[in-house]
Order: sequence, then C-alpha cells, then structure tokens
Amino acid sequence: ENDQSRIKKAICLAQIGSLQDAINSLELVKTNKSVNELLTEAVINEQLNNHQKAFNLYSRCIGIDNNIYLAYKKRSIYLGELKRYKEAFDDLDQMEKIKPQNNITNKLRGIYY
Repeated sequence: ENDQSRIKKAICLAQIGSLQDAINSLELVKTNKSVNELLTEAVINEQLNNHQKAFNLYSRCIGIDNNIYLAYKKRSIYLGELKRYKEAFDDLDQMEKIKPQNNITNKLRGIYY
C-alpha cells in the first residue's frame, strides 16, 4: 500500500465515521503530507477529542500556507479556550485578511473581548 492509497483510504474511513482507523491510516503515510492532508488529519483528531494534536496540526497547516481560513479559525478557538487571547486575536486578524467582513470572525472577536 503506497502513501496515496493510504490517504484515500483515510478519507473514505473518515467519511463513514471510522475516525480512529482513518488516523491510523494517515499515520502510516511516510512522505510529507500536503496541507489538505494535514487539515484532514487535524479535523479528524479534533473529532476524536485529540485536541493538542489537532491544535499542532492546524499550526503546521498555517506554517505551510497562511491563507487557510479554517486552520486560523480552529486554532483561534483553541487559543481562546486556553485564554491566550493575544494569540487568538492575531489569528482573528489573519482571518479578517483572508475573508474580510466575515460574521464568524466578528462573533469570535466578540467572545474574546
């Protein structure tokens, strides 16, 4: 089984709700994962309540591509939960640059004030 087939398998497993099996398949990928693959892994980990791993994966996504609204949104929520408001606001600022005048960004900003 090659990395591409492992990734496809993981996506299919996630879609049918076999989240842990999806993670197990993704962990076998040996090549550098694309930002989309990392984002998928982050979302699955979040659904499995592996929040530290999800947070780290969202950060890796941002490190690769700083135009991913979802990664900033998810990370800002984690940072807000950790009461790391300055960092959360930094992510909200990035979200605003990516999608100006977005209601979600404004709602999160209101929660953190």
